Amino acid sequence: MAILTATVLKDYLDTAGIQQNGIMGITGDEMRTILTDIIDSMHAPKNNNGFYGAFLAALLSSNRSYNLPNQSGTLAMFSDLDAYLPKSGGTVTGNVIFAPTVKISFESGVYKNNINTFPLTANRNIDFPDASGIVSLTSDFGYLPTYTVANALALPANGQKRLVFVSDESGGPTVAYNDGTNWKRVYDNANIS
Repeated sequence: MAILTATVLKDYLDTAGIQQNGIMGITGDEMRTILTDIIDSMHAPKNNNGFYGAFLAALLSSNRSYNLPNQSGTLAMFSDLDAYLPKSGGTVTGNVIFAPTVKISFESGVYKNNINTFPLTANRNIDFPDASGIVSLTSDFGYLPTYTVANALALPANGQKRLVFVSDESGGPTVAYNDGTNWKRVYDNANIS
C-alpha cells in the first residue's frame, strides 16, 4: 500500500497532466499546495485548540528510518539539549533524587562499586567533613588501616592527626601518625622510611 506524500502527489499530477494544464481554474502547483496542506493536517496530531504539530523531513537523498524506543517519555527539542546532562558528564545545579530501587555504581574494569540504601523510615542526611580522607567501613573500626611506606606517603595530609599501621617501615612494622605534614613513627617521632 503506497503512502500518500507530497512527492507521490507531484508524480501523480505530472502524470495526469494537471501540473501543466490545471483543473477547474486551479493550476497544478496550487492544487499540489492545497492537497499537501490537507495531507499534513491529516498526519499531524491536533490539540483542543485546533493546532497541530507536524513531523517534517528535509530533502532526502535516500530512504531514512526514525525509530522511537519502546518506552514512554518526552522528546527533547535540539535547542533544549543544554538543559540535559550529557553522558560525557557535566555539572548538576539542582537536587538529584533517585528512586528507591536505583543503584549508584562506579565502574572499574569489570568490577563495580555500588551505593545502596536501606529502606528509609524518615529523611536522612549523610554529611562529609570539609576535609579529604578515606571513609572507613564499620568492619575496620578498632583496627588501624594498613599501608606500605609508599602508600602512606601518598595519602593526603591536610593537617589531620591520623594513625596508620605501616607494614614495611625500615625499622620494622610500626604505628605511624601524621603531624599535618609528615608521617612519623610513634616510638621515636622519626619520619617513616
